[in-house]
Amino acid sequence: VIFLCFMIPLPFRLQTALSGEIRTIATVFSTYVLQTAGLPAVAEGHVIIIEDTRIGVVEACSGLGMTISFAALSAAVAIVAP
Repeated sequence: VIFLCFMIPLPFRLQTALSGEIRTIATVFSTYVLQTAGLPAVAEGHVIIIEDTRIGVVEACSGLGMTISFAALSAAVAIVAP
């Protein structure tokens, strides 16, 4: 029954706050990986600039859904494991 708590959506304020932070981390990490690969990438907010191309990190790419899914899967394994 406790596992059903994962069905309840996060409050809007919490979702917005977490989403912004995760997008920032994703932008910085992606820029680092691109620079390591030898591409001239620069991060401006949630936009990655590679030469003349601008790539935006949108809210859907924040990883918040995957984080919640991972937490649910971890809880399920903890419940089932002896």
